[in-house]
Amino acid sequence: MGQVVDRLGAFARHRQHVVEGHAGDVPELVRQTVGRADTGDVDQTRAQDRIADGFQVLGVLLHETALQVVAHGPGHLAQDSRGAALGSELLQPARAVAEAAQVVGDEEVAEALAQIVVALEPDQARKAHEGVGVDRCLSRQAAHGLQADLARVVDDEAGGGLQGRRQVGEDLRQRLRHLLGGLEVLIHSVSFLLTLIHLYHYLRPSQRLCKGQEKAMEMQAKVVIIGGGVMGCSLAYHLCKEGWTDLILLEKAELTSGSTWHAAGQITHSVSHYGLAKMAAYGTELYPRLEAETGQNATWHGCGSLRVAYDDAEVDWLKFTLSVGRGLGHQMEIVGPERIRELHPFYNLDGIQCALHTPHDGHVDPAGVSFGLAAGARQMGGKVIRHNRATGLTRSADGWTVHTEQGDIRCEIVVNAGGTYARQIGKWAGLDLPIANLLHHYLITEPVPEFKDLERELPVVRDDRQVSGYIRMEQKSGLIGIYEKANAATVWDEGTPWEAENELFEPDYDRIMPWLENSMERMPIFAELGIKRVVHGAITHPPDGNMMLGPSGVENFWLCCGSQVGIAWGPGAGKYLAQWMVHGSADISMASFDPRRFGAKIDETYRIEKAKEDYLLRHEIPFPQLDRPACRPAKSKTTPLYETLKAKGAVYQDVYGWERPYWYALNGTPQAHIHAFRRSELHDIIGAEVAGLRETAGIADLSAFSKIEISGRDAQAYLSRISSNRLPKKPGSVSLTYLVNPNGRLEGETTLLR
Repeated sequence: MGQVVDRLGAFARHRQHVVEGHAGDVPELVRQTVGRADTGDVDQTRAQDRIADGFQVLGVLLHETALQVVAHGPGHLAQDSRGAALGSELLQPARAVAEAAQVVGDEEVAEALAQIVVALEPDQARKAHEGVGVDRCLSRQAAHGLQADLARVVDDEAGGGLQGRRQVGEDLRQRLRHLLGGLEVLIHSVSFLLTLIHLYHYLRPSQRLCKGQEKAMEMQAKVVIIGGGVMGCSLAYHLCKEGWTDLILLEKAELTSGSTWHAAGQITHSVSHYGLAKMAAYGTELYPRLEAETGQNATWHGCGSLRVAYDDAEVDWLKFTLSVGRGLGHQMEIVGPERIRELHPFYNLDGIQCALHTPHDGHVDPAGVSFGLAAGARQMGGKVIRHNRATGLTRSADGWTVHTEQGDIRCEIVVNAGGTYARQIGKWAGLDLPIANLLHHYLITEPVPEFKDLERELPVVRDDRQVSGYIRMEQKSGLIGIYEKANAATVWDEGTPWEAENELFEPDYDRIMPWLENSMERMPIFAELGIKRVVHGAITHPPDGNMMLGPSGVENFWLCCGSQVGIAWGPGAGKYLAQWMVHGSADISMASFDPRRFGAKIDETYRIEKAKEDYLLRHEIPFPQLDRPACRPAKSKTTPLYETLKAKGAVYQDVYGWERPYWYALNGTPQAHIHAFRRSELHDIIGAEVAGLRETAGIADLSAFSKIEISGRDAQAYLSRISSNRLPKKPGSVSLTYLVNPNGRLEGETTLLR
């Protein structure tokens, strides 16, 4: 192993090169080596091309697979279907590079790659996978330490020469043994995995430049997407699907190294918002076919899910969700305790009335799907540039210039898909985006004995009342995700550090303990097990919980950010935002996601407190017209009649930042919101208000409605084009109409007054 590390170290120091999915460049020193070789019977060009192609394929494969090793542990490769074929996938390009190096007389390269070929031979690879056929024992926190150790190997100065590099290699072997929980892993499995990781780190794009060297880059594209998480990758993929292939996806570190990398990866049809239900359903269709299309395995687990209900209000919510899903053609049903027990024999059903069963739900590997989407974009002609941070924006008459660490990129359109960096990127365009970063836990137990001999994966359970989150299998362990309903915590309120990468935080057990205890009560088979890993990472939340998708208000600066569950929503978000950008509208209404929807007095208090409120509501019942009282009315827009109408019994609702009377509490009725899916006492209260207006007279405060005056020579022609109804003809006359866009889709309802 030491020889392999040493050879690769020497090779990497002298032959830095670029690895991109769509192009591979032969290192300059390899070109020089080719030029020095005996030109007698040697096909120089062909050998040179084989080296370039080999590096390209090796780089892409190592880039994708080794990142999964570091992020998820070696057991991930062993139990993943892709892991079984890893050796054979890498073997062919490794042989090609080794043979080409021999042809041109580069013995150093040939010898190093020959050792890799030996490690990748099917028998060796099989033994290696047998040796690591365990759960994801390489914890993500420990993997961060492993990456730091690997950085020592890459850094010439830290290695301390040949002996120092050998010592680091030995340290890595010991660390890996420790991380595997003391398992007696076969030495060639350790060598195999370390070889893989070392190759990846030496060939990865971040190491493509020698220390102190700068690479000038001047590029141009129609679209630049800043941010290589699942949201940015999805948008790049879907813009290419729509024909916009002249794009660059720009990532400061590695794809998925922000919030995406630590996502639990669930996706469900159990959604009561029409647009989000369409998005989620699309994700469950795209992920299973992604490998066939792009060659990248998303590790789709189509295990289905159950959302349980304890009381009548939760049952009503499930029925409402069922009506939305059936309207969209989604397969789902409400099942009783007996059927729940058949689907999930280990869940404690005390107090549970029923559950919504959504059989086509599942979960995925976040890195796999993001790499798959990026690979798809590359295959269609898009460009993906990693390890190159955007540092600013300049706007000019002919478009935008994106400034990066390696040079400028000129473009027509910029998309902010920056995740936790979205606010900082937004400021470059003069925007103050209302997004905060909330901390979320999920925990992975030790292996569960009862899971060992299961023939199928259990469905994910979403328990909103007791767990305030979800419980599922993670291979043969248990996974518990908790959205606590008190004391939500934010992080990086002043801005996410630019150097942050694969960032996790220390667990805060006190904050989640009540729901963690409930989860053990609901899954008694977890109660005596230890917790082997805690993932505590940052996720973004806008004030109302909906993503920020669409035009920002600054010309040709679009937003694709603010997603709290990017794995579930990302595919649909990319699809429908791409439609909006290319065609002027999407197949669904995007009003709920339009970034321009916020009309409140947004400041730091509003941004953070409303995001906390949204996080705490994540697993509450989403009643119609659910009241969200945080920062109201202090940060709201109010009319001079606010206090007067409040004294008259007005119960206010928030309408795009305005306080508007929803209904009036009279005759001793409490002046508080009434939440229900069923017909409540509001039916008669509002009925009386309507009768009063119809039979006598009344005044309604409509200040929250926009008022637009359109005048001039072409006013009537313009309104005729965007209106679905006839325009009023006589002065003082009124007509009610829908506004439509050029594609004939509805944009809103309005009253026209001549």
